[in-house]
Amino acid sequence: MKKLLLLLLIPIFFQGCARKIDYSWKEYPIKPERIQQISFEKGASVALATGISNRQIALLANASSLLKYYGSHQMLADAIVTQLNSEMTKRGVRVSNNSLKQIKVSVDSTSYAMTMRNEVTMGFAIEFGGGQSIPFSVTNKTPWGYDHAFNGAVALAVIKILNNEQVRSYLNE
Repeated sequence: MKKLLLLLLIPIFFQGCARKIDYSWKEYPIKPERIQQISFEKGASVALATGISNRQIALLANASSLLKYYGSHQMLADAIVTQLNSEMTKRGVRVSNNSLKQIKVSVDSTSYAMTMRNEVTMGFAIEFGGGQSIPFSVTNKTPWGYDHAFNGAVALAVIKILNNEQVRSYLNE
């Protein structure tokens, strides 16, 4: 009886000892060949902003009862905008809050699974050109930890945005 009680209490004890990890974005380098070559008009500019995403800090990933990874959709949208700004600047697009063209990024959903790799699927949307909206989804798989999985998903989101023909046309209007 004592052994049974002990076996029942051990998981409860470890659940209370879970380590909370807060998401902290770090730029995941994007190789130049991952983004299609594009030429922009001289002086092309765009304003980047985050759209409406959930700001509530929530559980993003839970690989075990001991490790819990927390963040918000807003944090991920901010990370996408920051890396998008960096990649556009590298390609000759001037990012300016005063531009008439604007792209807003919002993150709608995330899911995490751990099989042989850490896998993050992120749903997001961009809004541009008078309210036109395009939904996207990316999935990143990595053998590394949670941070690599989420940072890689952010980088894939940037690649997907910059390779989208509608976005490329909008930037060259």
